[in-house]
Amino acid sequence: MPFASNGVRPPYESRSAYLQVTSGCSHNACRFCTYDKEAPFAVSPEAAIREDLKELESDDVPFPRIWL
Repeated sequence: MPFASNGVRPPYESRSAYLQVTSGCSHNACRFCTYDKEAPFAVSPEAAIREDLKELESDDVPFPRIWL
């Protein structure tokens, strides 16, 4: 199952599968924030997203939702 190295999500999503569709921060201008400053914002290639979805399906692990 794909996981983000710096994934930030609410506690109630901890049991959800994680599907990385972007990296970096789309705003990246907050003076107080240090989250993902070194990574420029990018959208994951569609082929990679489809591959990750197939992997989630083949894992056969029940999860309530997918966190994008």
